[in-house]
Amino acid sequence: MIVIFLKYLQKHQKSAFYFVALCIVFICIYLPRFTQENGVRKLILQSRSVHINLTIVQRPTLVGTSEQIKSGVFTISFPQESDFKVGDHIEAIGTVDAQVSEKRKDEIPLISQSILHVHYFSSSGHLSFVGFLREIEDFCDREMRLFTSLLGSPHAPLLWGILFGGSSGLTSQFTKEFTLTGLSHVLSASGFNVVIVLSFSLSLFMKILPKRLAVFCSLVAIIIYMFFCGFSPPVLRAVIMAAGLLLSTYTGREYSGQWWLLISSMILLIYQPFYIYSVSFQLTVAASYGLLFLLPLFPQVKKRKSVFGELCMTLEENFWTTVAALTATAPILISTFSSFSLVAIIANTSLLWLVSPIMLFGLVLLFASLILPLLVLKFVAIPLWILLEVFIQGIGVFSRVPYASLPFIQPTFWGVFLYYCILEGWRIYCLAKIKQE
Repeated sequence: MIVIFLKYLQKHQKSAFYFVALCIVFICIYLPRFTQENGVRKLILQSRSVHINLTIVQRPTLVGTSEQIKSGVFTISFPQESDFKVGDHIEAIGTVDAQVSEKRKDEIPLISQSILHVHYFSSSGHLSFVGFLREIEDFCDREMRLFTSLLGSPHAPLLWGILFGGSSGLTSQFTKEFTLTGLSHVLSASGFNVVIVLSFSLSLFMKILPKRLAVFCSLVAIIIYMFFCGFSPPVLRAVIMAAGLLLSTYTGREYSGQWWLLISSMILLIYQPFYIYSVSFQLTVAASYGLLFLLPLFPQVKKRKSVFGELCMTLEENFWTTVAALTATAPILISTFSSFSLVAIIANTSLLWLVSPIMLFGLVLLFASLILPLLVLKFVAIPLWILLEVFIQGIGVFSRVPYASLPFIQPTFWGVFLYYCILEGWRIYCLAKIKQE
């Protein structure tokens, strides 16, 4: 095994050199940034009270009985639901929630004690970044009300969660069913969503526009989609990788998803060093690692011509995709939730194929709502409602399976580190063995 491993490294000396060089450059930039940010964080945590001025650029979220607003590394909790919206400027005094800050090192939670001043956003007639974000929020509010009137609940909030991420409007019991079945990632805007938007826009623009203009319009499309989803680490990572794909298409060079995963992760960590503690960042990188590095090692799905054969092929693809993603994310999921879904593979294999048509039909309904009357939209929404109903019923069935999720002891850092070392060693060994054959 060691001989095969060394021979593989010898054949890939150039790639290994580039990898080591890139890592050295990254460490030289990242460590000073992390040290600086960590020093500021310690000063804030030692303070009894924090005086903060911020302009809201992300939609406030309701968590339990309090409303949370995120701004950079800060998460501010207000005791009750407020009427704050994107674009409003807030001046507040709060105390640091020390207990939460020890568990979630990627953010600094503040409990608002008093709001000194609120300057509500008002359009001044000229275009601005904050004004653009406010227009998006108002548009989302209008579309969400329309979707609710067309599809009802929980279909409408589920569709919105699949399209743009989030569980707003869904009951706590329903979101718990997603966790039990290992389908929580469906409600989180991620690389899967960006890939669908990119594929749809690129195939559309390529048919009606010259190649370079089509690439540019596709880039604009995924950036606009990013504004709708918010600036979470999974979306930012996926957009950077999608931009790399478009750059490769524009220049005619070969695209390497593996290299772009490494580059996008480094860019995000340099931008925000404490993303390294973010569970969403860890999961998106690990899942992408599973799909890009591990999935090619699993049995290749054979193409079939019959309708039944295509269905079997889709289920088989979903199965191996789920296995690859869960293999890569299992330690992080267990560390975060202290449990692991035993039905995740079956649930994802059976239901994940529905996400693509739901998202495509949802985008069609979104654009159709801009030009078609309400009566016509009701007919357009029928197939979408059916797909959502099948998805909802499927989640209900799998969540009721006995022992759908089992508790696990949280692994230590070194246990997780050892797991990934063994996993990467196995991957390189398998690649070397394939090359030998």
